[in-house]
Amino acid sequence: MPNYTYQCNECSHTFEEFKTIAKYNEPLREPCPSCFHVGYISRLISSPKLGDPTKLEMTKGLIKPTKEFNDILRTVKKNHEGSTIEVRD
Repeated sequence: MPNYTYQCNECSHTFEEFKTIAKYNEPLREPCPSCFHVGYISRLISSPKLGDPTKLEMTKGLIKPTKEFNDILRTVKKNHEGSTIEVRD
């Protein structure tokens, strides 16, 4: 389920809600969580955030797993015979 961003046209309050596509219009009919006016909520159009831009810049677009994540993968691989997990540092 995606996050949708909404804004009140009366008080300019902006908020996000985690909704299914079938329910993404529900907040448009509800009162603003800030000023409580009904009928002033609009859905904002935006693009998804795709990772930390500083990490993307350092790794040329590839996000490397953390040391902790690799340690967990090593443990899983060690404890499960025949595992095909490949850990890359």
